[in-house]
Amino acid sequence: MLHILLTIILSILKIIGIILAAVIGILLLVLLCALFVPVRYRVAADGKLGEKPPARVEIKVTWLLHMVNVLFSYHGSVCLRIRLFCFTLLDSSKKKKGKKKKKGGKKKQHKAGKERDGKEETEIPPIPEKERINEEETARLEMGREKTAEEGESRDRTEGGLSEGEDGQGIIEKVKAFFHAVFSFFRKLLEALKNIEYTTREICGKIKNVMENIRYYIDILQGEAFRNVFRNAKKQLLWICRKLKPQICRINLRAGMEDPATTGQIMAVYGMLYPMVGGSIFLQPEFEGKVMEGDVYIKGRITGIIFLVASLKIALDKNIWRLLKLLKKEGV
Repeated sequence: MLHILLTIILSILKIIGIILAAVIGILLLVLLCALFVPVRYRVAADGKLGEKPPARVEIKVTWLLHMVNVLFSYHGSVCLRIRLFCFTLLDSSKKKKGKKKKKGGKKKQHKAGKERDGKEETEIPPIPEKERINEEETARLEMGREKTAEEGESRDRTEGGLSEGEDGQGIIEKVKAFFHAVFSFFRKLLEALKNIEYTTREICGKIKNVMENIRYYIDILQGEAFRNVFRNAKKQLLWICRKLKPQICRINLRAGMEDPATTGQIMAVYGMLYPMVGGSIFLQPEFEGKVMEGDVYIKGRITGIIFLVASLKIALDKNIWRLLKLLKKEGV
């Protein structure tokens, strides 16, 4: 019996180990694909000034043998489509068609509601003039009664005040209340002055601390550790830019302004930049009229291992850890 139980437990553990190994293998495969399988992109655009739409753009991004496919296009309207394997996850062109139909139905309902409201408002009968006059008279009478009542109450109050003012005990109590109010006022004023003095000292101390921190971090930015880290980060960024350079970059432009002198100035700037962009950008001048048209075609790829290598080179630099300690004020 014990032998059978042990075999069952071992078989269960074996199955669990196989499942865990399969999961780990899948995760490693996904990680390797993310690092070494490039993301390919293609940009195609053309346009002419004065046309409708003035430009047409198409951007396509694919990964892992087109298993992930993203397409962005603009032909008068923006369209975004995302596909995973053979399934469409997002297609903005279909959503726009559905929205247009819904908007039309909402407009009809809004118009019908307005017509109903208009009918209901016209069906309300007007109030006769005699009833309006009677209501105004009654309102005036009520206002007059309220005024007379308020005048009577004010007279009673003044008479009562005079009678109380004649009493000497009431005068003494008022004098005491006055001096008490003056005393409490000066006491509050002294407390406020003490609080102001305390807050000014606290503010001055905070300003002093802030100024000291600013001087400390300025010294760090001017120090050797920061310069070494900045130099290494700049080097890695330039390396990434070189690796991300498109494989194909072709830009054809045909440009002309109303003033031929302006066209000549554009060509002069192009001549200055030709050693850097001459292999990718081709500019054809037009001196007879205002023209602006061209086409663009860019194709390239991005590999994730590039960013991992650059990050490791920065993280393994001793200067970065030294700089972090200085920023945290460790050992200061």
